[in-house]
Amino acid sequence: MPKNAVPLYIVLVLSLLDQISAQGDSDKADIVVAFHASSSTSREDFQSLLTFVKGLVSRVDFDEGRARLGVLAYGENPHVQFHLHEYRTWTDVYNAISNINDNVRSNIVDTSGALIESLIMFDYQYTRTDVSKAVFLITDAASTINDNYLSDLTLVMQNENIEVFPIGIGIWDKSELETIATSPKNVYTVSQYSKLQTLTNILRQDVQSLKPRETGYDLVVILDSSVSQEYFDWMTTFTKHLADTICIDDGEFKVGLLRYSTDSNVQFNLKDYQSSGNVRKAVDNVRYQGGITNTAQAIDTARTQMFRPDQGDRDYARNFILLITGQNKSLSTSDAWRAAERAEKDGIQLYVIGLNINDSVELDETSSHPLTTYQYLTKSKRELELVPPQIYADLLRMSKNPPSMRQRPTIPTVRVLSTRYPVKYRTSVTLECVVDSYPPHTKVTWYRVTNGDRTEMEKVTDYCGSTVNVPSLTINRADFYDNGNYVCTAENVAGVGSSEETRVIVSGACGLTKVDIVIILESSASVNDSNFQKMKNFCKDFLKNADLDSGNIQIGIVSYSTGVHIEFQMNDYSTSQDIMEAIDAIPYRNGSKNTADGLRIMRSQMFTAANGDRDGVPNVVLILTDGWSNISSQRTFSEAEQARAKGINIYSIGIGLRDTRELNDMASEPASENSFNIQDFDEFAAVSDQVFQAVCLGKL
Repeated sequence: MPKNAVPLYIVLVLSLLDQISAQGDSDKADIVVAFHASSSTSREDFQSLLTFVKGLVSRVDFDEGRARLGVLAYGENPHVQFHLHEYRTWTDVYNAISNINDNVRSNIVDTSGALIESLIMFDYQYTRTDVSKAVFLITDAASTINDNYLSDLTLVMQNENIEVFPIGIGIWDKSELETIATSPKNVYTVSQYSKLQTLTNILRQDVQSLKPRETGYDLVVILDSSVSQEYFDWMTTFTKHLADTICIDDGEFKVGLLRYSTDSNVQFNLKDYQSSGNVRKAVDNVRYQGGITNTAQAIDTARTQMFRPDQGDRDYARNFILLITGQNKSLSTSDAWRAAERAEKDGIQLYVIGLNINDSVELDETSSHPLTTYQYLTKSKRELELVPPQIYADLLRMSKNPPSMRQRPTIPTVRVLSTRYPVKYRTSVTLECVVDSYPPHTKVTWYRVTNGDRTEMEKVTDYCGSTVNVPSLTINRADFYDNGNYVCTAENVAGVGSSEETRVIVSGACGLTKVDIVIILESSASVNDSNFQKMKNFCKDFLKNADLDSGNIQIGIVSYSTGVHIEFQMNDYSTSQDIMEAIDAIPYRNGSKNTADGLRIMRSQMFTAANGDRDGVPNVVLILTDGWSNISSQRTFSEAEQARAKGINIYSIGIGLRDTRELNDMASEPASENSFNIQDFDEFAAVSDQVFQAVCLGKL
């Protein structure tokens, strides 16, 4: 090294310490000077270095404890000459410096080792949280070993609020210096030792800007009061023990408390008590209140109502929730996990303590990770009493910056790709289902839905798919029993997700055999023209599933109000197009409700050989009405009875009926399968396939 190097070190660092001394009694600093002494460094230069260190400490008031100094020499290995707390008087420090031996010189440069040792020096026994910290690392050479650890060590320094100032002498490639520095502005280089003095004024400004970053821990304890009184007493005892363990009196910790079961109740806020004794007294006033385990609401209440500046939350402090529960599951596992995600997104980490928990799935994902740090599962009051010191130690070891939010499991999102799946009789159809799930789903199930009730689909020959890898369901050789609504569900650890309903519509089966059908339409005043058009649309929708063009199915229609009008007979039209056009041409005729004569004309004038009725072919009637008959109503039942006695199968459809007795009396037995009541005329589309299915199944 050049002979003038050490004196310039002295000029440099003394300028820094002048600023520390000038900051006033309220400002304190801990500084580590790390230097590399190569094997070529002469003993004279080494003694000059010791002189520099003595000059350095001569400007510091050790007796007042405002500033402390540690000295570290490094080469292949770091060698601590003395720690920050080791000497507290000028005389002791001076003698310690004088005793430093020159056997620390080395041509190997392990800067990573120097930074690690500096961290240890700051953390050794008597670390101070209320002072600024800095490492001045002076080197004329880049690392020769372990340089791959430097970037990680810089992150650690930043998390620990330690400023690192690398000073390079004669180093043209600044990449390593920039990696070491905790801020880009902290990097300094000079071309030779004689130029170091040019940095003096700049570094004075850096030292002036060094301020201790305030640290602290804001902790909200959440007690589950849906447990037994005994368990709740365990929790309050634990909380008092915790208050005695952590440092509340010196302001490092602030504690708030929330009790919850069905509802969440803030017992005291972070700002309310500044001593462990007062916290203990406040906990003694917390009373047990049973109820439902609404964990999600409790976490959200703590996040939104307690971690607030006006309630004592400090912007520089780390925020933690400590949730204590004795329940395996809360009101909603998924909601609890979403609340935990929201808390972590706001920078709040969650400790979870479980008392005698048998199933920890919910708690595993409610707590922050790793579980070895953030979760404690205890089996007794004694085990619970051992937890506070462990949590306190964990907190002190934590990084100053919280990790990012960790996604919790979510209930699978399940979608069917169509709301309707038409299929020809005895052919196949695939009900397409897509599942999005985190974590991956473990089960897929299809259900048939009947009147709101779900029946699980059996995995037999005619049904395949419905697996984790193939969630879609394929129906082979579909028949009319497959008509209806279906839903697809998928399950993971978060719960079961369900698709919307999709409908399978089987057509063509009635075309395989012959049937004669008459539709009776009510055209009374209560129906009105608009709703009568909806009735006609129902007729066309109903018949779209029938194979009309084969001649196997014949259709006739009669309408009634005060009078009865045969719109067309069963043998009038033989093609689906002609039948649909004939339905469109049916006029609305206002009047009363002469249901009895509508049934009579159907039986006596339409189911006749002359008008198309065929021997040996089933006779089917559909009657559509929106209310009780008001002309000869006493005859309605007898007319229906006569028609049924003639072998005519009657299916009745009511619209908006509160009293369905007449509707059921007209229908063939059993009325529960052959009578349908919808709420209004707009629901015809929903019942069309259902009626067609009933007709076909009833005659086959």
